[in-house]
Amino acid sequence: MFGRLRALFGKQSSVDPKASFLAEVMAIVRSQPHVAAVEPSDDAFALLLTLPSGRKYEMFLQNHFVETREMSPDERRMRIVAVLAGVDADRELSWEEAQESLLPVIRGATFGQIAPSGMPATHEVMGDNLPVRRSFVPFVDVMVVVDTPAAMAYVTAAKTKGWGVTLDDVLDKALANFGARASTEAELYDDLHGPLYHLTTNDSYESSRLLIPGWLASFRGAVEGEPIAIIPQRGMIFVGGNARPEMVGRLVAMADREYSSSLRNISPALYTVDDEGRVVPYVADDPAVRIAHEKLAIYEYCQQAEHLKATEEELFVAKYTVYQRDDGSIRSTASWTKTVDTLLPKVAWVSLVVVNEEGTAAESVLPVPWEAIEARLTKVPALHPPRYRTTGEFPDDGELATLRARYAAPA
Repeated sequence: MFGRLRALFGKQSSVDPKASFLAEVMAIVRSQPHVAAVEPSDDAFALLLTLPSGRKYEMFLQNHFVETREMSPDERRMRIVAVLAGVDADRELSWEEAQESLLPVIRGATFGQIAPSGMPATHEVMGDNLPVRRSFVPFVDVMVVVDTPAAMAYVTAAKTKGWGVTLDDVLDKALANFGARASTEAELYDDLHGPLYHLTTNDSYESSRLLIPGWLASFRGAVEGEPIAIIPQRGMIFVGGNARPEMVGRLVAMADREYSSSLRNISPALYTVDDEGRVVPYVADDPAVRIAHEKLAIYEYCQQAEHLKATEEELFVAKYTVYQRDDGSIRSTASWTKTVDTLLPKVAWVSLVVVNEEGTAAESVLPVPWEAIEARLTKVPALHPPRYRTTGEFPDDGELATLRARYAAPA
């Protein structure tokens, strides 16, 4: 993609945006009286701070770089100063002090898993500095922050160990705090194609309302049909009903537009509640609804793949691909080529590829359902969203013939 952009726009500037950002942040940090010294990290996109107390602090810059790149210099400075103001406060709190400031947030599955060096944030790379998380809905997780007047600091595995508590303790307390304090009153946005509600609290936790038990279910009767919600980015949540196709289509379009344009995106998909009031993905015959969920999967797997390619040089990182069949149904797929050690995303169908003797072209391609080759795969424990390594033998000619006879229908 970048090559195409260069072709369209001509010669690009040789200035490294990350180097410029690092220099800008260093200048801001040096101006703060509560930082005794600062220097760039040798092995990460980060700054090493020395506080007046002598304590060392590593300030990772990747998220700040992404989230402030469209801000003015003054806005960026305010953001960095606010982060620095909370450096000492949140990291030195005991469990007794911190627990009342814990709040839950909703983030994408790969958020916080990309180390500042650009490598996957596995335990080998970041150890216990990974933020704690729990799956909420597919490709979306719930995480916990210590919310202070200066900043939100993500709770890490190291922090929970230092507090002597479990992940359940932290999540339960954060959810309890939020349920007790958060305003749950939604306002009517308009009545086009039925009532549509939104939150205008401007507290940066709008999307977290989905975590409050019964909150989305409480819209039954207020909207037409079953309630459906979108959380395209952190500070936005809309709730309508599924009774009219026009409302569903409107929410799909809104979610896609806001998700695609936001630096703090969460999901382009739609969500509803089951019979017990739990938040679940909204499923419908409308292909646009399914495509919205698949866009989220594509994005999260793409984020993961870009960083895996830099570290797993001996493995092929398969792409998560989605296409629409002639009958209108949507299918996710990935390819496993014979003799190629592959990391497969979890997809509905896998294309088994046999190449010619020169290895230059596909000799045959056979799509089979995931279940047909699942026994030949091993789940990689450290990866989220999940990937599976092709540790088993590729089907031999006889097995391919059997699979072809069974799944010979056009893909």
